Amino acid sequence: MSAEVRRVCVVVFGDVGRSPRMKYHSLAFAENGFLVDLIAYKGMRPHEKLLSNQNISLHLMENVPNFGKYLPKLLTYGLKTFWQSTVLLSLLLSLTKPQHIFVQNPPSIPCLPILWFYCYIRNIKFIVDWHNYGFTILALTLGSNHILVNFCRCIEGYFGSKADYHFCVSKALQNDLKKRWNINAIVLYDLPSDIFAPITLENKHEIFKKLMAYYTELKGSTSSETRFTREKDDGSIVEKEKRPALVITSTSWTEDEDFTLLIDALNKYDNLVADSSNKLPHLICIITGKGPLKEHYHKILLSQEWKFVEFLLPWLEPEDYPKVLASADLGICLHTSSSGLDLPMKVVDMFGCGLPVCAVDYSCLHELLQHDINGLAFKTSDDLCKQLKLLFEDFPSKDGKLKILKENLKKSFLNNSWNEYWRENALQIFTH
Repeated sequence: MSAEVRRVCVVVFGDVGRSPRMKYHSLAFAENGFLVDLIAYKGMRPHEKLLSNQNISLHLMENVPNFGKYLPKLLTYGLKTFWQSTVLLSLLLSLTKPQHIFVQNPPSIPCLPILWFYCYIRNIKFIVDWHNYGFTILALTLGSNHILVNFCRCIEGYFGSKADYHFCVSKALQNDLKKRWNINAIVLYDLPSDIFAPITLENKHEIFKKLMAYYTELKGSTSSETRFTREKDDGSIVEKEKRPALVITSTSWTEDEDFTLLIDALNKYDNLVADSSNKLPHLICIITGKGPLKEHYHKILLSQEWKFVEFLLPWLEPEDYPKVLASADLGICLHTSSSGLDLPMKVVDMFGCGLPVCAVDYSCLHELLQHDINGLAFKTSDDLCKQLKLLFEDFPSKDGKLKILKENLKKSFLNNSWNEYWRENALQIFTH
């Protein structure tokens, strides 16, 4: 085996540019000597580290035609499944046989049945990385008792349990997999890659200057200034004393994120700032991501008559997104999880950049965010507004709760390395 070329096929049944965990897996395989065939759909441009790695070959599938434009829903679902199955299987057959096929779940259909069948007939090890349950995501739109949801639950459990090995993202999901389908999964927590890290003030000034060419909200009063930073006569960069606080949230604009929580909280915060007795800063809220509900909420945002809160919906290149995170003062996460068992990757990335986070609380969030230690958990818009007030009182003073959260992150999170963690907990599955 030592003389044999180690090859793994990583399957992302979605946009690899929006699948950071599978990107990190692929890079970890490549850095440990594997040749990686990465199958995914066309979408966002992947990060340059993925594109430039000589051990990784990217195979992009054509997106599914819009059958729903002409056909009933049930027929559309059947045709979509047939199309995806045919494209995936034909692509697999065109590749050099790997020793392992590694797939994320969800989605479950048709990839779990197709990949299990392919691995079975070609004697390939089949590994599933459980991010969540596909049937719980489907239940958000159809309801938990819908016949299609029950069908997907059966398919997911039957073929998922046939995998040779399993990873999952939380202890809560590990326990549920064991109880639900007698699946023994290894917990592999998400950690940020090395691109998500704190940056210098000079780097912050550079990314603000780059973005203000497209977004006037970030412009300063002179060409050497931004809303947050300025260049002194000697060329050094300093933060402005009177600057707005910068908040960022990354969203997929789907049903498992209640965006009205943020809008209501910002509305209440705007009213608080209007009260001159509160020493609170203006707020700029950057909202990144794309998804089905983006236009709906964009219209709601445009209708707000805020005086002390501004928002941007920028398009960020993969290389710029970590820099913007590292330049912000606070991250906000609205993810609630369709199953209550997965953990938000966006919080992991924010923590990697040294950015404290306010996140919607749910059953297993404590496995990642420890309330009052590395972030704050909230359940209502009132809670979030109170947290914004707590964190931004006397901003930009370096003292206070925001500083404590940042210091705690440095002690507990910034020393973790995904590559080392992956080698210690995952590599052995693929080398014996």
